Amino acid sequence: MNPAQLAIARAEARLVERLEHLEVKLNAGENVWTAYAEAAAALAAVAPLTAPGADGRAISTKELAATFGLTEKVARRKGLKGELPLVPVRLGPGGRAKLRWAAR
Repeated sequence: MNPAQLAIARAEARLVERLEHLEVKLNAGENVWTAYAEAAAALAAVAPLTAPGADGRAISTKELAATFGLTEKVARRKGLKGELPLVPVRLGPGGRAKLRWAAR
C-alpha cells in the first residue's frame, strides 16, 4: 500500500470506531443523529476506496474468499453468479488458477 492508501484505511477504521461510539450514545437515548449521519456518509464515501480491487489490481480467489469470510469454493460460486461486488477476469485458458477478480 502507498501512503495515500494507508491514510484512507486509517480514516476508514476511525470512522467505524466513531460510528460504534455514536451507536452507544443513540442506544442510551442521546440525540446524536446528526453526527451519526455525517459519520455514516463519510464512511460510505471512503469504503469503496478500500474495497478489494479498488487499486485496480485483480485479486485471487483466495483473497476474495478471505475478504468476504467465505471458503474459496463458495466465493468462486457466488462470484461467478454475480452475487459479489467483483467480476471474474480470466487470465487465459486453464483451470481455476487463471481466474482473478476485479472491481466492477
